[in-house]
Amino acid sequence: MQLANISIPSGAQVLIALPILLCVLQTYRYVYNLFFHPLRKYPGPVACRASTLPAIRQTVRGNYLYWLNDLHLKYGEVVRVTPNELSFTGPNAYRDIYAHKQGHRLPIKDPKFYDFANGEAPDVRKSHFS
Repeated sequence: MQLANISIPSGAQVLIALPILLCVLQTYRYVYNLFFHPLRKYPGPVACRASTLPAIRQTVRGNYLYWLNDLHLKYGEVVRVTPNELSFTGPNAYRDIYAHKQGHRLPIKDPKFYDFANGEAPDVRKSHFS
């Protein structure tokens, strides 16, 4: 039988293979974020487009807002500050992002957040004592 010939990797082999696998996976994430991500066309520092670490570092240091302002001065009204996050400073940004556009359907609101017992106000006593 072929199954009897399968060897189980030793602990040393696993300790060598695991960091290599983690490096390969992280490299894959960086390549995807830089070249294949849906937000790839937006400007921003390469480190910010690849990883969240620059934004985390600036947040921990307490410089996030100053850093964000510097990025907007360098890259313009729209800046990619993390792989999944854009920052806007233009005057039309709020309206473009949050307003209803003519000819489009209204956005669907999450019923878990907006539906309070089918229009009735929730009763705290019922939820805690029943």
